Amino acid sequence: MELNDSPVKFTDLLPVFGPGVRLIHDGRPCFDPEILTSRQWNPNEPFPESSCLLILDHGAEASSALRDSLSDMAPHAWVLINWPEDDVEPLTRLGESGHLVAIAPAGTDAVDIIVHVDRATRPASESELRRLTSMQRRFSQSLTTETPIQSILDRLHKTTQAVAVIVNLHGRALENTGTVPLSLIFEQIRQTTAPSQMIAIDGWHGLAVRLHAGDDSMQPTGWLVNATRRTDFPSADSLAAAHIAATLIETSLRMTSQARSQETAIRTSLFEQALSFRPELESPELASKFAAADISLSHPLRVLVATPVNLRAHGSSRDTIRELHADLIESLSEFDIPFFSTFRDEGIAFLIQAEGDSIRRFLRIPQEDAERALYGIGRNVNNIGEVAASYADAWLAIRALRSQARPKSQMAIEQFDFATRLFASIGIEKMTELAQDFLSPLIEREPVLLGLRRYFEHKQNTKAAAASLGIHHNSLRYRLSKVEEILQLDLNEPTAIASLHLALTALDLGVSEEAPGRSRRRGDHQNTTGRRAPERRSSFPGPRPDEPFGVSFHPSSTGDYPS
Repeated sequence: MELNDSPVKFTDLLPVFGPGVRLIHDGRPCFDPEILTSRQWNPNEPFPESSCLLILDHGAEASSALRDSLSDMAPHAWVLINWPEDDVEPLTRLGESGHLVAIAPAGTDAVDIIVHVDRATRPASESELRRLTSMQRRFSQSLTTETPIQSILDRLHKTTQAVAVIVNLHGRALENTGTVPLSLIFEQIRQTTAPSQMIAIDGWHGLAVRLHAGDDSMQPTGWLVNATRRTDFPSADSLAAAHIAATLIETSLRMTSQARSQETAIRTSLFEQALSFRPELESPELASKFAAADISLSHPLRVLVATPVNLRAHGSSRDTIRELHADLIESLSEFDIPFFSTFRDEGIAFLIQAEGDSIRRFLRIPQEDAERALYGIGRNVNNIGEVAASYADAWLAIRALRSQARPKSQMAIEQFDFATRLFASIGIEKMTELAQDFLSPLIEREPVLLGLRRYFEHKQNTKAAAASLGIHHNSLRYRLSKVEEILQLDLNEPTAIASLHLALTALDLGVSEEAPGRSRRRGDHQNTTGRRAPERRSSFPGPRPDEPFGVSFHPSSTGDYPS
């Protein structure tokens, strides 16, 4: 066979070898030679160029010659015919040597393969080009419709008189023009890595063409299946129609992906603008843009923030955040809930058109997610200025969750206790400023401030607090007396206890407010106010540990949020 000017990729030739063809290679995706010609291999002749497809019929001499020649032969594309299952050792060595091997179904004739390759590599005639151009034009017109992918499938169905189905990687039909034995077909096509696969199963015949993602990754996303019960299907025209349809479907997916990216960028920009507004400000113009994006200020609207439980190394945290983002978008899309989203402060922020109870229901957080992420839900938004306030609420909820010994996975503003509601109303920045002013004489006295913290952490049990510090309880009593002396207050008075507890809590939240994940400065201590302590009465003068002080930083234990 003479060489010609129309080479064809080997993997593009696989469908002509018949249904049931199997591909064996070393897994290197870069090796896919362009085929110009084909012939039956004769071990006594010089090795051909890699553009020559080698056909080998099974036999004792052929198998032996194949084994003897592998070490001297450059990688080639092979079609093995009449090859039994019990003689696979040469095939393994072919794969290990970099060769690309297709095992044709039983009964395949070498002459038929040569004829098919010749037709595939022969330059198309002018009439064929006109016919294919006309077909492609008719299919391309489907891209201008409101539902381009379904229109392409309808055109394919009309052209080939066969059922057209788009199947995802899990074997589920996404779009279709009829019914086929999908589970049987998917079981056959999922076993190959080839770009296309002939189908012959349970009386159905056809072709499956692999589809790729519409983004830059070009990862496989599923198959276009075109099948019927006609035994002579598919014809050459049907093969061409299926490949044209697959290409246009990928084009439509790419256009949709780009449009979605642009829309996402616009929606993110609107969300960021709203987050930059102060509570006392209003913007009718921005509110109208919200409405154009299907976000209404006259219906329930809240900010949801999600962040990893553990803020680890920068790269791993970013990966976890992106996974959370993708999972939440999938859930919101499933429930058809309008939303904005943006990446902020070691987490993801969502502005969701839903009430708090609805948000908690759609989250449906499984145990593994509860262990990897925390979710905060802010106040209901009635105007643009409240978006930032709802965002602050959501982060405050997350910081409250982090303070617990056994944190729950989510919290909304309705679950805030009195102290946390106070912080939400006044603002973390203002509360931190007041706390720093109140405790300023103790800020540089780290042992004294730490002793006070541990005293509250252990429910005013002096001995337990001293033991946690590794000091004698009289030493802790001395530190507490210095607190009274420096701040001019009496730890027997409930108002003094409440003031100190609120101030320490504000300091802890203020550190978190500066930047999530930022290392703490000297003198800053992590809040551990949820730590358990022995149930003892304190010997230090003042209220008993089991007496309520009127305020408590911890979220209410009566909330209805799942842990």
